[in-house]
Amino acid sequence: MTHGAAAVAVAGWVTQVCGIPLWAYALLCVYPGFALALVRSFAEHRAAENSDHRAAIVERSPLFGLLFPHNNLHVVHHLRPDLPWYAIPASYRAHRPALVARNGGLVYRGYTEVARRFLFTPHHQPPHPFTH
Repeated sequence: MTHGAAAVAVAGWVTQVCGIPLWAYALLCVYPGFALALVRSFAEHRAAENSDHRAAIVERSPLFGLLFPHNNLHVVHHLRPDLPWYAIPASYRAHRPALVARNGGLVYRGYTEVARRFLFTPHHQPPHPFTH
């Protein structure tokens, strides 16, 4: 409910105050932003029996690292949600071997590797939890 009200308020401000057509805002801002968020979510999560193996690490991400407040080092974010975003890279560097071991070695060099590996092939195909 709150999100919907906020979205209507932003759409009103964008169209009425800024003079941007709603179609342009949706096509040029909302859709690309949502797509980027899904890329991050896609790369950094997987289904796994062991919950520690569900969060990936995308090591080299200078642009997306800033765009996603270093959540590309997702295992640190999961283990230390209290850590400020700007302290995540140093914490990762200090504890890298233990973090990689803890998450089962799910490490990508960067989002380019994710795209190269999974743009045209499935990331993973977990069985549905209700499938026997």
